[in-house]
Amino acid sequence: MHSHLIKLNDGQSIPAVGLGTWQSKPNEVARAVETALRAGYRHLDCAWAYGNEKEVSQGLKASGVPREEVYITSKLWCTYHTRVEECLDQTLANLGTDYLDRMPSSCPCCHLRNDAVTPLLVYLIHWPVALNPNGNHPVFPTRPNGNRDVDESRDLRETWKIWKHWSRKVRHEVWTCASV
Repeated sequence: MHSHLIKLNDGQSIPAVGLGTWQSKPNEVARAVETALRAGYRHLDCAWAYGNEKEVSQGLKASGVPREEVYITSKLWCTYHTRVEECLDQTLANLGTDYLDRMPSSCPCCHLRNDAVTPLLVYLIHWPVALNPNGNHPVFPTRPNGNRDVDESRDLRETWKIWKHWSRKVRHEVWTCASV
């Protein structure tokens, strides 16, 4: 069984179904990834915050499926909005790869300007809110009252600006929006 492919407007195809790795139990992720890839899955949905990217890498290697045949998505965590590249470096190291994939998509600012479709790196912002990077927990920092420690001074547009520095870490050319 191979995953159905969706043909995009630029001629590329991406797998319609991917294996999500969120809430995967420790010591089970590698086997799940290996089994899924051997069964025909070709898209892995990962994230730094899931804490299991190293096991995903083990499963990918054990499957025997070449890296270039697998679409890998991952996500920037909220405590890294000021350190995008650092989080991406950790993700790439954990996944045992030197790139993430890209797919075409309308970026919000291009859509507002009515520009052509531009490629979107499949490294997403997990939540569109920054959490305190120096808080009391690396993933979910909280305030004394128990609420999330949101970094209210962080402008999300600043996070997007950092993306233009990724060109050495993705398979294809990085496209950025002139208005960002």
